[in-house]
Amino acid sequence: RRFVDAVFFRHGLWDKFRIWPAAVSLHHAYTGGLLEHSVSVAIGARDIAKHYSGFDIPVNMDIVIAGALLHDIGKLEAYSIAPITQMTVAGNVIEHIALGYHMLMKYAEIEQLDKDITLALAHVLISHHGRREFGSPALPATPEAMIVNAADDLDFRLSYWKYQIEALGTQSDITDFLPLIERRLWRGIDPK
Repeated sequence: RRFVDAVFFRHGLWDKFRIWPAAVSLHHAYTGGLLEHSVSVAIGARDIAKHYSGFDIPVNMDIVIAGALLHDIGKLEAYSIAPITQMTVAGNVIEHIALGYHMLMKYAEIEQLDKDITLALAHVLISHHGRREFGSPALPATPEAMIVNAADDLDFRLSYWKYQIEALGTQSDITDFLPLIERRLWRGIDPK
C-alpha cells in the first residue's frame, strides 16, 4: 500500500491516472477509463484470489491488488489525450507494458521497495496480457500474475461484449465474427 500510494500521490501520477483512457478504442476508451478498468481488475482479482486461497493456493493479496492497480500504468506514457486520444510515439514503438515496467522499476528504486516485491510486481506487469502474441514479454508464472491476467482479460472481454451488443441495437442478437476475440458475441437471455 505504501508503494502504491507513493506512485500515485507522492510522485504525482494520480491527477493524470484518474482521467486517462484505458485505450484508444475497444475498451474503456473514454475519460476515466483507465481508473475504471484498473479498479475493476483489482476487485475481480481480489475476489479470484480469495476464492483460490480457500483451496490452499498461496496467494499474496498485496501483490494481487498492487499489480492490478499498476498493471496498465504504462498507458500514461503510451497515450496522449489532447486534442483527441491517440497513441504516442513511445506507445507505438515501445508499448504500454514495457513503458509500465520502466516506470515501476524507477519508482521501486526511488522508494527502495524490497527486491522480491519489486520482482513479483514487475512479473505481474510484464505478463498481464497472458500471451507473447498479445504483447507480454513473459507468461504469467505465479498465482498473482495468473490472477491479474485472468481478471484483466475478463474485464476487457466483458467491456468489449457490452460495446458490441450495444452497437447491435435491436437489429440482431448476434454480432458478426470479431477477429480480435476470435468469435461472434451473443446478447444472451434476459438475466431477469
